[in-house]
Amino acid sequence: METRVKNGPVEPPAARWYHFTFRFAGPVAMAMGGLALIGGLLGIRILTSVIPGSATMKPNTALCFIVSGLSLWLLRLPAGRIVEYNRPGHARLGQICALFVAVFGLLTLAEHFLHLNLGIDQRLLRDTFTHAQSSVPGRMSIATPSGFCVLGASLFFLGGKVPFDAIASQLLALIVLIDAGIGCISYTYASHSVSAVSLYNTMAAPTAILFVFLGFGALFARPDRGLISAITSEYGGGQMARHILPWAVTLPFLIGWLRLKGEQARLYGAEFGLALFAVSDIVIFTVLVWIGAWSLNARTFELARSNHRFRFLADTMPQLIWTAKPDGNIDYTNQRWFDYTGMTLKQSKDWVLEVRGAPGRSSELD
Repeated sequence: METRVKNGPVEPPAARWYHFTFRFAGPVAMAMGGLALIGGLLGIRILTSVIPGSATMKPNTALCFIVSGLSLWLLRLPAGRIVEYNRPGHARLGQICALFVAVFGLLTLAEHFLHLNLGIDQRLLRDTFTHAQSSVPGRMSIATPSGFCVLGASLFFLGGKVPFDAIASQLLALIVLIDAGIGCISYTYASHSVSAVSLYNTMAAPTAILFVFLGFGALFARPDRGLISAITSEYGGGQMARHILPWAVTLPFLIGWLRLKGEQARLYGAEFGLALFAVSDIVIFTVLVWIGAWSLNARTFELARSNHRFRFLADTMPQLIWTAKPDGNIDYTNQRWFDYTGMTLKQSKDWVLEVRGAPGRSSELD
């Protein structure tokens, strides 16, 4: 399978699809944030809520999404390639944008928890869709600035070059996805205007969707590094994970929705619905584990066949063939080696140690 190299390590073919995916997360966030600002400016509610009658995206939220999308777009290339493809200042500018988003979210959280009014809620654009009697006009709900704090920190670490930075960025991106996932599920499971979770009762639907876009963008921005490399790997484990994960994420969500609709239709009670959901999850994950085991067994069998063919070919060749580890220790020899030297594999290893002068070891040929 073809791979390509660009002044760095080999890039697996699957990684190109992740680059293609996260490359559009930033522009999508900037475009949707811009449309929300236009909707607030022109009084077009549907551009700020998408779902009629639901919560609207606040102007400050739209601004943070625009800056977050810009930050991800500036950091869209791996850290080792930014200097080659972009100007050196792009990475720093992306981190500055990320800090702006994190600080803005932190200030909004301070307004909520410390009962402050810093005047930032209506500074950009007056929110005409939120009634002042129900909440502070223009102020994000608690879940939204929390998401921006974590997202900004994730994007900031994304611009780092230390291996730990990629891990920290991906962990924070997972938290953003969890936060966004609760918001999306709240709109799917509950009514369009009321969320089942109080912290998400004023998070707009496009806000939750954009958090999902940017969370995935930050998560897969470095597909060959950190925790996500286990999934993006071209080895058997990575391929199995890519086949199983979509089903593991979507099927419980779908079954939970079907269970809720059955309860609302009075087909069964809450207790039976909970039991049905639990049994369905057990069956789903059992099947997924079986599929994973079957896939790994098939790949292991193919690997064993390939190894057997290699040994058969090497043993029939008249040349001496051996392989060694980086420290020089021999870990394989073909049959011609044994016939020529009269050594066993263990004797060959001890002979190498004897030649290298390893202490405490002696050759069995003495």
